[in-house]
Order: sequence, then C-alpha cells, then structure tokens
Amino acid sequence: MKNNTLITNLASSVIIGMFAIPALAEDRGDRIDERLDNKGERIDERLDNRGDRIEDRFDARAERASDAGRDKLAERLEKRGDRINERLDNKGDRIEDRLNNKGDRIDDRLERREERHEHFANLFDEEKQAFREKRQEHSDNLADGRENHLDNKGDRIDRRLDNKGDRIEDRFDRRADNVRDAGHERVGDRLERRGDHADQRLDRKGDRINHNLDRKGNRVARTNR
Repeated sequence: MKNNTLITNLASSVIIGMFAIPALAEDRGDRIDERLDNKGERIDERLDNRGDRIEDRFDARAERASDAGRDKLAERLEKRGDRINERLDNKGDRIEDRLNNKGDRIDDRLERREERHEHFANLFDEEKQAFREKRQEHSDNLADGRENHLDNKGDRIDRRLDNKGDRIEDRFDRRADNVRDAGHERVGDRLERRGDHADQRLDRKGDRINHNLDRKGNRVARTNR
C-alpha cells in the first residue's frame, strides 16, 4: 500500500513538473531577453556619452588651437574627435545588436524547449491513457475469468452432489426393495423416505453452494467495473 502511494505521488509530481516546465521556460526566456536588451541599451548609451565627452574635449582643444592661429591642427583635432565619437557610437550599436540577437536566440531556444516539453507531456498523457485502458482490459479479463471459474466450480459441485444424492437414493431404494421382498413393507417405506430425504438434502446443499459462488462471482464483476 505504501509503495503504491509512493509511486502515485511520484507520478503526480512528474506530471506536474512536466506541465510547469514550459511556463517556467517561457518566463525565463522573456526575462533573459529583456535583461540583455536593457544591458545593450545601457552599454550603447554609455559609449554614446563617452564619445560625446571625447568629441567635446577635442572640440575644445581645436577651438584653443584655432584661437592660437593653428587652423590645421584645429581641423585635425576636430576630425579626430568626430572619428572617435563615430567609432564609439558604432561600437555601442554593434554591442546592442549583438546582445539583442543573443537574447532573441536564447528566447527562441527556450521556446523550442517548451515545445519539446509539451510534445513529451502529450506523449506521456497518451501512453498513460493507453496504459489505463490496457490495465482496465486486463482487469476485466481477469474478472470475467474469475467469474467463469466460480460459475463452473458451482456447477461441478452441484452436479457432484446431485450424483451423490442419486446414488444414496438408489442404495436406499434397493434396500427398501429387499426389505419389502422379505415382507417388511413399513421398513421398506421408511428406507425409501430416508433415501428421498438424503437426496433432497444434498440437492439443497448443492443449490446453496452454487448460489453462494454465483454471488461471489457477481461481487468480483462489480468490483472490477
């Protein structure tokens, strides 16, 4: 009984876990995707701000060089600041795109895992239903076999007691005939009645046994429905 309860609880836990895994996987995929998107945006924003600060610093140096009459140096510094700012902007965009793509891939992978779990959960349900049907069929066959066995047993006992009663009655009838031939009519009648009573008693006993076995077979059939 304890083993059956343990197996039932274990099977229930497995089923609940199989149905819970897809929902957990979907939530996890969304959280990871959102976290990577936010991380990419933060990195992109940080690199943009860094590029702007560097560009502002080079612009300030270019302005001082221009004030000092060094126009070529000022132009060179300004272009360099623009290139650095553009490079950092592009780097931030690439990192953001890479993290977004990574989040999408993880989300897709978890969604495929969810689909696999649902597929296996459906297979498990189908196999469980098939097992239940097969077990019920086996139980019905056992019940039918048990019921037939009890019916046959009751019939055999009933026939055996009937034959025994007939033999006893025949024996008493022969004794009664012998006694009557000897001139004892009353004793012969008594012996004949004793034979009839013995036969009837065995008939009733066979009927009771057969009836009890029929009731037992019916209980077996009802139990396995």
